[in-house]
Amino acid sequence: MPDVYGVVGPTSMPAASSGRTGAGITDLSGKRVAFLWDMYFRGDEIFELLKEELGARYSGIDFVDYQEFGPTHGDGEEEMAAQLSSVLLAKKVDAVISAVGA
Repeated sequence: MPDVYGVVGPTSMPAASSGRTGAGITDLSGKRVAFLWDMYFRGDEIFELLKEELGARYSGIDFVDYQEFGPTHGDGEEEMAAQLSSVLLAKKVDAVISAVGA
């Protein structure tokens, strides 16, 4: 008789429930978009490409560069994260694009 093995699926119950989110932005025309970056894997190059492409698609779009926020990873990340909401409000940011290293 062959051995019989139990099978366990690779999924589990969610660790946390997802919170409510806003409706999202369907049109970036006239909006202010901030870039956040962890300072890894060519984010500076990617953001330049995004500026070019999004600028061509959406009139009046404005960008706040990642240098205005500091890195999202490493020294000072806790302080940056704690202040991020108020900084985004002060800079009148409508949307954020956050890049992480690969």
